[in-house]
This record gives sequence, structure tokens and C-alpha cells, in this order.
Amino acid sequence: MAVAQLLLEETNDPSAILAALLHDVIEDSKVSMAYIQSKYGNRVAHIVATVTHMGDSFRKKKLNKSESEQHLRQFKDLAAVQVKLADRLHNVLTLQHRPREKQIKVAQQTLDFYLPFAESVGVVKLTKRLRNLCEEILERK
Repeated sequence: MAVAQLLLEETNDPSAILAALLHDVIEDSKVSMAYIQSKYGNRVAHIVATVTHMGDSFRKKKLNKSESEQHLRQFKDLAAVQVKLADRLHNVLTLQHRPREKQIKVAQQTLDFYLPFAESVGVVKLTKRLRNLCEEILERK
């Protein structure tokens, strides 16, 4: 719910909002992509699949900045990028419960990889908020 609520700052696209509600379902339950597709349609299923793949790609690989930027460019669906950024914003908003080292790592990764890409495809409001939060985290001692 929180990711969908944050996403409303950027878009009112019903498919994107529904995908935001479902973005972790594939990873966190036994619900299949086929089920999501049959219940919510091809567009929502595509966004959920893209967001899931984006996350999997970063978790499974240790990429340098150039490789990460190249990797992100393959995700051209604006709605999927918006959902991923809203999810990232939610993660950053809850970082105070994580160890300081993790806070720094997530904030720096967000500034280095996610934000330049998101800005290049026109995601404005979420990137501004994310940038401010990440900079605050990195400036904190």
C-alpha cells in the first residue's frame, strides 16, 4: 500500500498503481505471473514482471556504475520505472531501522544508479524526494 501511495505523487496511471500494490507478490508469495495476468491484465502483469526483474538483476550481480547504468537502460517502460522508484523511496524512508552501513550503501546506490536513469526518462517528483532523502542520509554523521 505504501508504494502505491508514494507512486500517486508521480502518476495516476491505474495500471501502474495496481502494479505498485502487486510489485512484491511474485517474490513474497506463491502467486504466479500467469495468475496476475489473468486477474489484472497484460499491462499490469508486464509492469510487475519488469519491476521484479529490475530488482532481481541488482541483487544477483555486483555491477560497477557504468554496467549498472547500461543495465538500467534496458528497462524502457516508464510505469515500471515509476513503480521501482516508488518502491526505492519506500525503502529509503524506512532505512532508519537498518544499520548505518546499509543506510549509506542504499543511499549511495540510489544517487549513483537509480536517480540519473529515472531523471533521464522523466520521473521528476519521486527523484527529487529521493535525492533529498539520500543526501540527508549521507550527510548525517
